[in-house]
Amino acid sequence: MTQTLALASLAGHCHEGEDLRVSTATIGDHMPGRGLASRATPRWLIPVLGLLFAFAAEAPVWARHRMWSRLYWFGDDWDLMNRMEILGFRRWLFDPFAESFCPVGKLLYGVMFVRPGANYIDYMWMTQLLRIIMFALIALAVRRLAGDKMAAGYAGLALLFLINPAGIEIIAWAPQLLTALAHTFFAGLLLIVAHAMTSDRPLGTRGVVGVLVLQACCSLSFTRGVALSGVVALALCFAQAGLPRLSDWRGALQRLRAGAIFFVVPIACLLMSLRFARVRNPYFHLSSIPTVLNWALRFFSLNPFVHIMQIERQTIALVVCFAALKIAMAVYAYRLGTPVARLALFALLAEIASSLAGGMGRFHTGAGAAVASRYQDVPALSFLLLFTVVVASRWRPIGRLFAFTLVGPLLLSNSSWRLDSRNWAQVRGLDIRHVVLNEPNDDAPMPYVPFITVGRARELVAKYDLK
Repeated sequence: MTQTLALASLAGHCHEGEDLRVSTATIGDHMPGRGLASRATPRWLIPVLGLLFAFAAEAPVWARHRMWSRLYWFGDDWDLMNRMEILGFRRWLFDPFAESFCPVGKLLYGVMFVRPGANYIDYMWMTQLLRIIMFALIALAVRRLAGDKMAAGYAGLALLFLINPAGIEIIAWAPQLLTALAHTFFAGLLLIVAHAMTSDRPLGTRGVVGVLVLQACCSLSFTRGVALSGVVALALCFAQAGLPRLSDWRGALQRLRAGAIFFVVPIACLLMSLRFARVRNPYFHLSSIPTVLNWALRFFSLNPFVHIMQIERQTIALVVCFAALKIAMAVYAYRLGTPVARLALFALLAEIASSLAGGMGRFHTGAGAAVASRYQDVPALSFLLLFTVVVASRWRPIGRLFAFTLVGPLLLSNSSWRLDSRNWAQVRGLDIRHVVLNEPNDDAPMPYVPFITVGRARELVAKYDLK
């Protein structure tokens, strides 16, 4: 999967002469500030820094390895392995996972699972690695558009987030591997968008194919990937010509028509998900729309702040304040108008699309679930990029103070790792193992998955040699 991402993300710029543009007639205005990435940086330094970044970002896994080794298969894991055993691996790949049609994501999950002695901590290593690649790809995009200093600033903030317990559920629950994979493909697509912003010639056949392959992989890794790849399609339409003005709606329609091919994959994957999903949200009806929007608003406004700043009470005032902050920063980035500012706005649009998609599927779980730890990556990717753009453009005393309001909590909240990892290891590890090993009644339901009995769980443990 990682090799596919790397090859496809480079497909649009295999040679200096090949570009990412659909039509010179409609998407071809020369943008100021092209080629801002520094050429003075030694070539060997980037991979060395990348390795150091990856090693440091894996710290939440290796530093707490002993505690994480207590984790065990939990919740949706039992559903996934149960259907794999019933259907067989090939049929299971194309069997929808709840409302998600995600054969690409399940392929990675399944390959790691079917090998003898499958261990939960291996999923943690892989999920964190995908998150590292995701943020590294965004840092490369920033470097392409704004140079080494801004890229280093973004990478530093990303590292602080990766070693922060804000995303603990992402690495501590194996099914989140699917969403991490979708987000990584999305980051690869944003790197292509960044190259499109600095290109002067049309997108070649290989570039188009590379984008379509990445969109398909993103969309078929997890349901929210459909929304993300749709935003990328929109971004590619306006990557070079700039964001449209409200008065220029005819020009905007012309650019959308020119980039129509990039909407084919997201629409096709959306239709497949609607067609093949075996579980649809039975709670949704027209009267649910206000609840959906409330869920999406909380997702958009409160993430990633509530976990970084360890805010327990989610009041309406907080929703309004954080939403206003993001909107104000977005308006500033729009007025700034630089390529990297536009990339930040596309990332923010992806966050909005992800919040709406999440609201449609998860609104019945309650508004509080909108800020669950497993939903933090896309909001963090978006906000940290927007934050970097705003602070880098206004690096004055007020900008330094603004930066400290984020960096300070990111550093201070790391102190909760010990307690958080212990709690997760107990609830999603030792407690589950105790039920599987010691429950005398084989017909008793498994915790959090009542349709799987303890006896069935023991059969799966024996069949797949689970550790």
